[in-house]
Amino acid sequence: MLDANFLTFNKFLRTLLTFFNESTLILDFGNCKCSMERVETLGDAIRTLLKRRDLNQKELADKIGINPVSLNRIIQGHAKPRQVTFTRLCKELAIDNAETQILVKYFTGACKDLPEAEIELNEANERFELERVERFMEMKAQSIAFRKTVARELDKAGMQYKQEYVEGIYVADFLVEIGKKRIAIECRFNVQRDFDRAVLTAKLLREKLGCDKVITVVPCDIGDTVEVPRGFTVVTPGELVGELGRANLHK
Repeated sequence: MLDANFLTFNKFLRTLLTFFNESTLILDFGNCKCSMERVETLGDAIRTLLKRRDLNQKELADKIGINPVSLNRIIQGHAKPRQVTFTRLCKELAIDNAETQILVKYFTGACKDLPEAEIELNEANERFELERVERFMEMKAQSIAFRKTVARELDKAGMQYKQEYVEGIYVADFLVEIGKKRIAIECRFNVQRDFDRAVLTAKLLREKLGCDKVITVVPCDIGDTVEVPRGFTVVTPGELVGELGRANLHK
């Protein structure tokens, strides 16, 4: 078993290598043997994880509901996996978050012009696809309900606002305007899921909509779970009106 110091060194080395390389280097310290494998494509990541799981391409293809030819096209970079295929691929190949994130990185970076690999029309694929859509619908329902909660807080305070305000491609969940001052309000039911995107969204809304302030509203206090950058304002629904008052926008 590896001791704590060795694991700490492993983490440090991963960070250092990521800093100096645009591609990913997957390190394996199993059985006290150090090996490094350069990963630049989704195919590279799949090959590496196939080796770790002691699987061949045919075995993986059977497990994820596609034929071996389609899997080989994905690995060779001639096709990209459909979402249901990618979900099953992660489940079969990745055993921790680090491996999952490597697959996600190269899946999201796959060429959009690539054709999608064919899948087998079977019960397992249909079940996975239905579960994925249900999760999406659940998140959508939660987001809608949360925006309604924020709207009620604004209504109770007598605030005038525009909902789903759009200028070109830039959209704010709510926009409050008093004179020449304006503030955008963004609702994030699960801000921890993609915190970096929330931060960048606030920056874009400030710049592109000419907002004096952007407030991101979350269901509960995020505490120290994420590092909030300077200038990025996060509040709960109950704190929203007070924050508007501090911004001199409350009537």
